[in-house]
Amino acid sequence: MAPHEGEEARLEAFRASLKDAPPAGEDHAFQAWLHEQRPRRWLLIVVRLAFLAPGLLCFVLHAPGWVSLALEGAGLFANAWIRTERKKQTAQIAGWSAGS
Repeated sequence: MAPHEGEEARLEAFRASLKDAPPAGEDHAFQAWLHEQRPRRWLLIVVRLAFLAPGLLCFVLHAPGWVSLALEGAGLFANAWIRTERKKQTAQIAGWSAGS
């Protein structure tokens, strides 16, 4: 069964119109806003990975006890900071509007 040439032409015209169409207003603005937030999200990822297991890192490197304790404290502080940042991001996404 051969495809209808008229339908193919209409399909190609529709595809071309989609490519040439400007991005949707609010969706495009939200995507742009998310793109602006990317460095902040990467910072959160890096901090989470860095302080994932500071005690294990000290154990592997045979670090002194005071270094291990300092890294554990920094890990607890980083965890608290990450939680507040995640809550901020969630609130910003939930309350996002194109005008803000």
